[in-house]
Amino acid sequence: MAGGVCRVWSPFSFLENQISGPRYVLSLLNQPIADTAFFLRLWNGAVYRSTVDGGTSVWHSLINNTQLPIVRDTPDLITGDFDSADWSNVEHFRSQGGGD
Repeated sequence: MAGGVCRVWSPFSFLENQISGPRYVLSLLNQPIADTAFFLRLWNGAVYRSTVDGGTSVWHSLINNTQLPIVRDTPDLITGDFDSADWSNVEHFRSQGGGD
């Protein structure tokens, strides 16, 4: 490419912040959490948090069974086809202003 312009494509550059470090989005699926402390560090550091389907129930169970600090206990987004989500958990978080 002689004489041409070369551009570097960085689709995730909006997640990078040179001052505070990398930024990321976290989605919790319907799977058990093997290391609660590690997961909560990820959750607390995320700029946007979502639960997917039954992951909403996993999250509800986790926050009700830990003493570890949680920055925001309500997901920013709750999504999925809701076949494995406990609807009472979905409604709980929606009533708290989450899941929109």
